[in-house]
Amino acid sequence: MAPYKFLPNFKNPCWYEPMVKPDVYKTNQFKQFSKYCRNLFKDLTEEWRKKMEQDAQPRRLRCLPYFFIAGQPKCGSTDLYFKLMSHPDVVSPPMKESHWWAKNRFVVYATSGWRLNFTSTIPISDYIDLYDKAALFMEHVNDPNTSEEQEGYHQLITGDASVSTLWFNDYWWQLPENCGSVEPKYTNAHYIRYLLPKAKIIVILRDPTERLYSDYLYFQKHRKSPDDFHREVLMAISSHERCVNKTTLRSCINNRTIANTARVRLRIGMYYAYIQEWLRVFPRHQLHIVRLEDYADEPMDILKGIFKFLTLRALTSDEEESIFRKPIVANARRSKDKDLGVMREDTREILNNFYMPFNQKLSILLHDPKYLWTPQ
Repeated sequence: MAPYKFLPNFKNPCWYEPMVKPDVYKTNQFKQFSKYCRNLFKDLTEEWRKKMEQDAQPRRLRCLPYFFIAGQPKCGSTDLYFKLMSHPDVVSPPMKESHWWAKNRFVVYATSGWRLNFTSTIPISDYIDLYDKAALFMEHVNDPNTSEEQEGYHQLITGDASVSTLWFNDYWWQLPENCGSVEPKYTNAHYIRYLLPKAKIIVILRDPTERLYSDYLYFQKHRKSPDDFHREVLMAISSHERCVNKTTLRSCINNRTIANTARVRLRIGMYYAYIQEWLRVFPRHQLHIVRLEDYADEPMDILKGIFKFLTLRALTSDEEESIFRKPIVANARRSKDKDLGVMREDTREILNNFYMPFNQKLSILLHDPKYLWTPQ
């Protein structure tokens, strides 16, 4: 498909499309698994019906995200998202994580849950529909601080906070461009860069060893314990090493068969492998990478840095106070998981040793020794 031509008077990537009927969401597949989307599309359909009655040439503003909180899970992205959405010039999408780029465009919904259907996908038009309410809001807000020459400039932006976008490419082999390859030639990064060459990518990371244990406790529902975690870590590392002894690292971390047989998501903590992938596609100044540890210590400074990265205006003192007065929003560890205690020290040592080469390469790539996560 040809890239969209974005309007110059919108900061967010947007364009207009003509409307021929009000019920533009009739076949949108997000309605099948989201009650919020069903209600949202119902309200918007009424909006478009009024518009078609009033306008001789009705049109709909269409928008894609200006920025992506692309990774990683269990690294504080939820609180970062809600704090970021509290900025007056950022408009929230209807859902934090649609996972369209990485996962949901490849599957359809059935009564028994998600299932693969290799004959159909969720089209990008359905994904863009998710931003119609944000687009409607952006369309009616003009920047009051622009000059006469820029009158009518719309400064609001919106984003996508699907933390699978950075690392999940398990269905790469379904894409015609990747046919015949043993590893992906094209990943999520390539497709986003193609449609959104100026996209801003935000990545939040944490100590990969701690991330893995938190991920295990959160996503595993049964048979959880420090001993079980230890066994699963050993099996996951063994499986990964067998793979890299036969083929490339890129092939192994994008192998869904290996991923689906493990109960711990070991590959997510190999941050260097994913960051370098995105830096092959995007220039460095379009990626903003932070650590959860720094965000926890200095949330105001980290958030101000992200506002600057997104070229958002500086907040007033009252606006800052309003944002940071809000409680921390996070997928907190359940009380029964807390009762399980911390991971075993020998497990920690094994994981630290496994992740060390990736941390070292990431530290060199980003010119920052903090990404070694050396114990203080």
